[in-house]
Amino acid sequence: MNHLFLSILCQIEESLRPRLRDVIPELDELERDPVGYISSHDGVRVGPRTYPVVAVLSAIPFALLTGFLGWMLNYLFFLNAGPWFVAVFAIFGLVLGSIVVWRFNRGGVAHIVSSGVVFSDGKSAVICPWNVFDPWAELRLESTWVWLPLTAPESQQITETLDGEVRRVGAAVNTPFASAVRPGIFSRLVRGADPSAPPEKLKVKDAYAIRGSEFFPLLMRIAAEARFAASHRRIDEVRALLSRKSPSDTSPPAAQLPAL
Repeated sequence: MNHLFLSILCQIEESLRPRLRDVIPELDELERDPVGYISSHDGVRVGPRTYPVVAVLSAIPFALLTGFLGWMLNYLFFLNAGPWFVAVFAIFGLVLGSIVVWRFNRGGVAHIVSSGVVFSDGKSAVICPWNVFDPWAELRLESTWVWLPLTAPESQQITETLDGEVRRVGAAVNTPFASAVRPGIFSRLVRGADPSAPPEKLKVKDAYAIRGSEFFPLLMRIAAEARFAASHRRIDEVRALLSRKSPSDTSPPAAQLPAL
């Protein structure tokens, strides 16, 4: 029965989350040219996920407790204030409890820029360049967490910062909202067993305003386009380098004269 109630509650919470098009009105332009759109719009910011239904339901015990406190005060001090006194305390507990639970469960912020994506929560952030992701591998979505596939050895470029200063990189990245996972290692208790192995996945909490089933696949599509764009830039650089070579560089060497 409890499992059914939690399942219904999760479904209600998920239905209240904004769709991708609600947060990014120019979604068609973003899908056509992700790199160009992000570069021209100075990135995309996705706000934190909130849990309004959980906050209200969790605040009911606060309302009952404060209502009982109001009744006790009215009874012990002979205030004779009437039923409205208890109702005021109960409403105060409901509002205060909702705010506390909402703030406690509030998610983080994701900044999508031309060079990568930054997952942040308060002063802590995890910076992921686009080339660390493997957009063609399986993306695993769960109710609370998402496993983003990474490519080695580029995955060592993942950086964790605190107050703007680098704290950990690569497989050592470990925060409450995003952490690196080495091959075959899913427990933090044995995370240090193989310090030389690059991470193969990034475990990210589904704590952002957009539905996770739409947001994280979008990140993988942007990563794929960014990798293609980087490959094209390298090809163009090689072509430009070859075109700058003078004809004398490509002509066969002249025959050497015999020594006198």
